[in-house]
Amino acid sequence: MTESPHEMNIEKLEKAARSHHMATEAIVDRIINNDKYKPKSFPVIVKKGNEPICIIDASSKQTPNADFIEAYITMASFSLELKIKLILAIEKGKFERGHKLMPLYESLSSESKTHIQEKTREITKPSEWHKSIAKAINEKFKIQFAWEPRKLISNSSEAFEKWRYHFEENNKTTWFAGYSELQEAINSRIEQLKRVESN
Repeated sequence: MTESPHEMNIEKLEKAARSHHMATEAIVDRIINNDKYKPKSFPVIVKKGNEPICIIDASSKQTPNADFIEAYITMASFSLELKIKLILAIEKGKFERGHKLMPLYESLSSESKTHIQEKTREITKPSEWHKSIAKAINEKFKIQFAWEPRKLISNSSEAFEKWRYHFEENNKTTWFAGYSELQEAINSRIEQLKRVESN
């Protein structure tokens, strides 16, 4: 029995999402300058003024390599885009277009959004590291930062387009955070949906 086009597209989309995530991990290794060190969470990037600031967890003794920040954000945001599109493809049976993350996220079922929100909270709420990063960003940069999926995705909605040319918006304060937390939450929902489909 041959696979339907829908099943084949899901498989190809899942493979593309996986490969872009692996590429994002490779870029993070270059930012950290150490193939052996694995941070508790992927870097948080804040740009206020001309240069972006890379925040890694407190256990890091490495000086971040800022040359790869733009590549990290554009690859990470595209990877998130593919994962959200994968959920939509499973739920709706069609491939959604567009690079803006927020409209894609809003198109998810309420069940998917609830799952992602609960899983992200499960990852971040008990974590002292996540609390300390949020506090530092809020105090130092006067940003209303929170580890909340809608806020993380809304802020990063146009990251794929804007961070490629971040130097054109020198006076704007912006940030990119939550990649690994969102990946884990979205992956959890994908696995849940696949189990339901297979039954």
